[in-house]
Amino acid sequence: EDHSSCTIEPHPADEHFPAWLEASLIDGTANQLLVLYPNEASRKQALNVLSGHGLSVDTTHHLTLPRLVDLLHLDLKQPRKLHDGPGLFSVVHELTKRAAERGALPLLFTPTNESRVWLPYNTERLLSLHAGLMDLDHPWRWDEDPGAREFHTILTEAGRLLEGTHPALIQRNLVVALDKMPTPFTLNDVKGILILDAAPDYTESEISFLRAVSRHRPIHHLCNPGSFRLGFHGAYIDDVPYVTEKTLPHWIPKHAIAHPSLPTTPRASTGPELRRIQLHQREHAMDSTLELIRSYKSTQTGSVLIIDGQAQARRAMWRTRLSEIGIEMGRSPEALNTVPGIHHLIRLARLTHGSNAWSMGHLRDLTSHHSLGLINGGVTNLSHPIHDTWTPRPHLDVLEGMARSFHVRGGPGALGRWIRTMANAQPQLGRDSDAARQALEETQWWLASLARLWAPFVEGEDRHLLQERVQGCSTDATLPMPEACLSGAEWLNHILSQLNWGELIGRMAAYDQTVPALQLMSAAHAGAKELFEKASMSLPSNGAAFVELLERLVSGTKLPSQRTSSTDIQVLTPEEAHGVNAELVLLVGVDVDSWSMKTSKIPWLDAPTKLKLGMLHTDLAVRKGRHHLNHLLHAGEIVIIFDSTLEEGGGPAAPLAEWLSDAQSNGMYSTLQGAPSFLAEEELIGDHPSRAWQFESTTTDENWLTPRPFTIESVEGAVSGIRSGYRLRDARQRLGLALKENRPTQGDVNAIHGIAMGFEASIANDRIQRQPSFDDLEKGEYMPWGAHAHLVTTDPLILRPSMTQAKVGSKSQPQWPHLGFKKNGNSRGVSIDPRPLPPPQFEGDVISEIFGLQAGGVQREVWSASRIQPWLSCPRQAWVDGHLSAQDAEDELEDIDHRTRGQIIHDAEAALLAAHGVPIGGELLASSTSLARGACSTPEQGWQAVLAHLEEHVPWLSRNDAIATHRCRDLVGVSPSDWQAHIAGEQSIEPAGRLWHMVQADYTVLDAAPIACEWPVSTETSPSVEIDASNDEEHAAPFRVRGNVDRVDEVILGSDARAAAVAAGLLTDDDCATPIDLCDPSSSPPARRWVIIRDLKTVNGPKKGESGLRHLRALFEEIQLAIYARAWERTHPGDRVVGVGVMEVGETSTHYVELDPEIVPYLTGLTLGERTGVVSQQFRFISDETYESNGFRAWMYQRLQTARRAIDVAGSGQVHPVPGAGCTFCKVRTVCPSSIHGGELR
Repeated sequence: EDHSSCTIEPHPADEHFPAWLEASLIDGTANQLLVLYPNEASRKQALNVLSGHGLSVDTTHHLTLPRLVDLLHLDLKQPRKLHDGPGLFSVVHELTKRAAERGALPLLFTPTNESRVWLPYNTERLLSLHAGLMDLDHPWRWDEDPGAREFHTILTEAGRLLEGTHPALIQRNLVVALDKMPTPFTLNDVKGILILDAAPDYTESEISFLRAVSRHRPIHHLCNPGSFRLGFHGAYIDDVPYVTEKTLPHWIPKHAIAHPSLPTTPRASTGPELRRIQLHQREHAMDSTLELIRSYKSTQTGSVLIIDGQAQARRAMWRTRLSEIGIEMGRSPEALNTVPGIHHLIRLARLTHGSNAWSMGHLRDLTSHHSLGLINGGVTNLSHPIHDTWTPRPHLDVLEGMARSFHVRGGPGALGRWIRTMANAQPQLGRDSDAARQALEETQWWLASLARLWAPFVEGEDRHLLQERVQGCSTDATLPMPEACLSGAEWLNHILSQLNWGELIGRMAAYDQTVPALQLMSAAHAGAKELFEKASMSLPSNGAAFVELLERLVSGTKLPSQRTSSTDIQVLTPEEAHGVNAELVLLVGVDVDSWSMKTSKIPWLDAPTKLKLGMLHTDLAVRKGRHHLNHLLHAGEIVIIFDSTLEEGGGPAAPLAEWLSDAQSNGMYSTLQGAPSFLAEEELIGDHPSRAWQFESTTTDENWLTPRPFTIESVEGAVSGIRSGYRLRDARQRLGLALKENRPTQGDVNAIHGIAMGFEASIANDRIQRQPSFDDLEKGEYMPWGAHAHLVTTDPLILRPSMTQAKVGSKSQPQWPHLGFKKNGNSRGVSIDPRPLPPPQFEGDVISEIFGLQAGGVQREVWSASRIQPWLSCPRQAWVDGHLSAQDAEDELEDIDHRTRGQIIHDAEAALLAAHGVPIGGELLASSTSLARGACSTPEQGWQAVLAHLEEHVPWLSRNDAIATHRCRDLVGVSPSDWQAHIAGEQSIEPAGRLWHMVQADYTVLDAAPIACEWPVSTETSPSVEIDASNDEEHAAPFRVRGNVDRVDEVILGSDARAAAVAAGLLTDDDCATPIDLCDPSSSPPARRWVIIRDLKTVNGPKKGESGLRHLRALFEEIQLAIYARAWERTHPGDRVVGVGVMEVGETSTHYVELDPEIVPYLTGLTLGERTGVVSQQFRFISDETYESNGFRAWMYQRLQTARRAIDVAGSGQVHPVPGAGCTFCKVRTVCPSSIHGGELR
């Protein structure tokens, strides 16, 4: 075979772009050469060099192999090259899918199997296999071909339909065209092609292409000499002898020919300055690189080349880090789906699909996510038929409440559950208001409108919902709906029309890419539509297919690269850097993980198959690596190698490891020691705090330069941490370490409060260690009330007593109030509530501020028990969570939320009382009777009332999922299937479950008649009630409250007991105009009736010995019962609250009641619930020196005083932390340093 059209010249690795070629191009003697570069980076560098000489460079004479292919494709007037983007892939996928469904790919797809679908993933695998086979000259000699040959036909058909050529076929088609057609126009003014050194090897198809080109114009290779087997020799198309100066082709400018026996590796005496940096951890490499560049640029002006095997993946990181030292790197092309706004748009399209379809989380994102700027979730304004001010808009609290109360979770059928739930939505029992009804209907309207806008993606059982008329849940009016979107494209256009474009354009100044990304996405969609139409196919327009198309478009379309970047610093992979030179070369990411020697896998091509096809090149990656490394070691005046051998699991990649091993063998290794010449002496040795380098000895003969990011030094016996580096961040860390270690500092702190907060936990710990302790008391000794000023936490106090502890009275102690007494050992008595604990006192303003002692006060005209209670436990939690509302969005729970379970219990009790005749949210004005003597006189009748309520208001009980099954059994004692049969009237269910136990407990209270349920704490003229409390100085300090009382009972007395009470001046039949006196009821006229305030609480169990504990907690730790009791007395002159209690609803249910001891003698024999009688033993008035005051009234007074104390703390701006057991579940514990000292003991 005649190889005269191909010649090879040995060329040294230290000069990739020859000086003779540069000179010839400058003087014009090489203008008729076409130079072929190995990659874009080397081509760009050469063009910059030539442009620097003032030349007008013909770029068509300076190409890479892909550029040559594209140029010849145009010259030979082949069908145009199709853009290799997501639109083309979608067309190819559709053609492949059709071929598979008609049986053209029998080894991959069985069309008779209806459950199987040809996926884009299958097409991607075929495309990858085809690309691998296209590297061969004879790809179809493979008998086990699963379908690549048929896929080749499909690609050809795609090109025919789209009037072009698929990119995968261009090079192969060119080989045929070059053999048949005359010399292309591009080669007419070219005498020959000069191919610069390239790493081995060319693929078979590349060799065939270059040989076809060489038939038109001769090719001259410049190749690094050395072993071809090991990879040192450059790639060539024909193995011919090296040329000499005599046999050098005439069209190549005359020049000296290098000797082929040149050394393949640099020598210490004649080569570049080589240095090795020893890394203990690879994570130090980037910091060390920046330190080297900073030092180099401070004295030199040369270019810098950073080599990182993972440069593509780490480009954003390099761009950020280099910008810290004032070096700008251009933004490389990034896929559209990396832009947050586009990512959110895809999430919106996915709203109706998957296991989280229409979930609360997705709806929350739709309304509150700011990356896209979608107004009102895309729902436009519509006119309400009745109320002009009502519009379709979401109220997140309504959606969250509905999702929680009705267990509406995402997934198939979720839209239907939302629509049905919202259609029947009503304000919570006892909480009816115009604002609540408006919020419910507006949210229902918005959700129904949203469903119509997302109509193209709604599938299955939810489709019929889009045709139904929407009746307002509050007004019952027919609500107008927007026109439903008919296709995904129409939906996309609608979403784009509803964006806040002004806001998005304003954000572009801050490098927000949303607007250009949206434009590119729209263009990509339009381009895909044009391709499909040209191929006579329909673009997916609805459902999951459209969403998948949209995802493919945004993942395959890239933002344009940013051209503004520093020209003298590049970050490249070893492959990208081949042929690139710089004054300083840094081999940074050349470790085993960053520069992998693994070959890419091709689907269906295992090792035996590759061997059969001649593709099994197991050492190709290492050979290429050796070649690239050889160039890099010659690519700069100074070459610095980062070696992570000392790190476990680290170490250099195979080519570099071999080179270092050879260097040790030939004695060159020792010459790698020392520091680069541009590093100043003070950066290597001395006491300068910024010094980033040190020398480290590994053996007696070796002393390696090593990064010094952080060191521990001992000076005069004091151990100090030293942070090196010249970045502002390093200086800040040095300042922080000096402050922490109490050393002299340099610089000013950014925020002294941030530093002070770092000491909060240690200060709190010190205070805890020094707070009063029961260990210091003698047996029977009480902790004085004044000690509460020194307490940090209330954990040592007994605020949640057991029944045994609560029955040990202490009201007769002279020292009252007190914080409890030491009984023996660890046993303690009940404490009178001292909360909120007073704040600590500090001299410095900064410490006081970080402990929350100088925050703005919280002033409220009206409080509620639920708002006051957190201020008792921890003012910081109450301020951050309750006042600032600084908390995370709630996560959806698999189980029914505990608040929902509690609400079900409350509503079931309300349904029972409503059946009895008690108005919900009001009170019974006529004569009252007990449940056993009322309209539902038996527990079974009450049970039926509860079941009727559940059928209407708790639809999730009939679901068959595991959660519903468990909770259905827990509530009513049957499975969901039995419950469904009950609803259908097919069977009745026997009384059982938690709710039946509640009903039974209600019917055991024979002598108390319910007169109010969910009673709002309000008056006829005000939505709140003033409570006549006192402060700690015993001065009047009223406050206003609102809320809802679960249940109020009237005590039904027998005639004899009533007569005795009347005779004692405790009861009367006359009306009274003034409320009962809080402290001394005897100073007021007799009461008209006696009432009991009850609260319902769900409990787990209760376990043995734990019954009644929730009731005691309500008495001693909470303030709700006392506030509600006094609110009732204040709004019902003549009524006297003689009892309060909690109904514990669990596996067993019990009405507990704490009674006024003055009234107890008249209640003998009455069944009012299980009596406790504990507060009368613990509480008295401070002024009572005889210890005979009414303990129940004293309890009410003290609890109101405690509530007033909490309100005063809130108003004073004292938001200090109080660590305790509650820190375990505190929502703000992650931002509270003191929480480390709290939490429950496990």
